[in-house]
Amino acid sequence: MRRYDVVIVVALAGSALSGSSACRIGGASPVGYGGPGGNALISPTSTASTSAHVGQFSFPAPPPKASGTIILTSVGGATLDGVAGELAKYLKRAKYEQLGWYYYPEGFVVATRLEQIEATGKPKQPASKRWSPAFPEPDKWWERVLATIHIAPGRFRVFAFIVTKDLGGVSPPVERETAEAWSSGGLKMFPSDLKGKPFTADHHVHGYAYVYEQANADETPELVDGLSVHDHLVAAGLGHFVGE
Repeated sequence: MRRYDVVIVVALAGSALSGSSACRIGGASPVGYGGPGGNALISPTSTASTSAHVGQFSFPAPPPKASGTIILTSVGGATLDGVAGELAKYLKRAKYEQLGWYYYPEGFVVATRLEQIEATGKPKQPASKRWSPAFPEPDKWWERVLATIHIAPGRFRVFAFIVTKDLGGVSPPVERETAEAWSSGGLKMFPSDLKGKPFTADHHVHGYAYVYEQANADETPELVDGLSVHDHLVAAGLGHFVGE
């Protein structure tokens, strides 16, 4: 039997927003990063197009049920774009360069690309394996021999980060395909209409871990418990988010 694990972490940032809370996936290109100072993180949305962007690029609120959650007390800033810049800076250092940005009631969400990981939570190497969505077939003769006795599960992970004043509860869990699409279905950059909005004492950055397990390619992935969100972040090179 083959097993898949998929992990996703989400963080939300807040400012008063209105509009649809439904997550609409599709049609957006991969997220890019800005230059020094973080200004290029801001997407060039106009006032007239703000409502359309909020409606089209809204993350589910409240967030879908997760395998685990954590509050990231080491991430902050004076403004929402300041928080977004800090998140993006450390994500880029850890080689997360495809991100999806979303609106959230009183905040925003940023989600990373699906990656393969080891049982310890560390990303698979080389990069071609890390970013492949396919089940990791053994590529050495002795691994193929061992696979006839015991098939190691495939493990996949997605991180996302949301800053908000109030999460608003929890929604039903989503399928793995929906979680995988978060990185490609959002805005390419942090939305410009949130720039300068304050990150107050009532705001928190939340980390969500979504772990999916699949015994083989024919079975439907199921949401399960895995490593703690703290351990996943540290193993991924994002220890700064938890003060390490």
